[in-house]
Amino acid sequence: MSIQVVSTLPNSPDVQVTLTGLLLMRFDKNGFRAGIVQTGLHQLRIAIELQNANRKVLEKWEHNGPLMDDLQIEVLKPITPGLSVYQNGAVLNREKTPSAQKKDFRWVMDLQLFHEKKLRVNPKAVNRAIYLNHGTFFANTLFKAKSPLNLSRNKPFQLSKAASDAGIVVDPTEPKAVILRTLSEIVGANIYLKPDGGKVRLRWGKQGDLFPDLPKPKEGERYKIIINNDCCIGEAVDATMSDLPMYYDVLVGVPHEEILDLLVPNVVTSEIPCIPVFAGE
Repeated sequence: MSIQVVSTLPNSPDVQVTLTGLLLMRFDKNGFRAGIVQTGLHQLRIAIELQNANRKVLEKWEHNGPLMDDLQIEVLKPITPGLSVYQNGAVLNREKTPSAQKKDFRWVMDLQLFHEKKLRVNPKAVNRAIYLNHGTFFANTLFKAKSPLNLSRNKPFQLSKAASDAGIVVDPTEPKAVILRTLSEIVGANIYLKPDGGKVRLRWGKQGDLFPDLPKPKEGERYKIIINNDCCIGEAVDATMSDLPMYYDVLVGVPHEEILDLLVPNVVTSEIPCIPVFAGE
């Protein structure tokens, strides 16, 4: 499926999907796919809200253990069909972060930027997925780091042009680290519906509808579908540890020296985000 790059992001979607936590995302021939990576410390939570002057939770689910089906988010009669990503400018300015670029999709972590060989996913290691067929993707919320985020591994970096266009640079004092400054902690997808029958449908696999269809809302309202697979169960989580290496448990054949990790330099205690990432086929 062809992914368009758009330079505008209208502020008033009819439905907005947000994704955070341990989710392995990719675009493929079937649309957008977010694989649910399960560990003993992560729990999948999904909520649907109606937002206007107030916020009303319409439904919520929490799930532990393996899922029996995929979650299908099907958009019917979108204004602009297909999938797109929002980018503002030829190069992302990570150092100054202009306000116009705060929603730029290039803040979303793409593991493939740092690997020469194509990353591949072990399908048996990813427990089901969330699918979306139409929408514009962007960085919904940037992580507020106490110190600039770095990415490290046990092998010197040689950055691709795509990484450079995303504003990423090798640390001049350490060739095995790159300076990210921050990342998208929450990824968003905006959906814009036609007034004549546009709606969003949710269901588990081929089962019946999970929830009544979400029609085009009234002016001044929007629906929000919140998908969260972050650390929240088990023993207390060490906030100085990164979850990023956990993705390599489901990626095939990546050498140990190429496994990436997030660091917050010069900070003894700092919460490191549990981020969704793009990677693999």
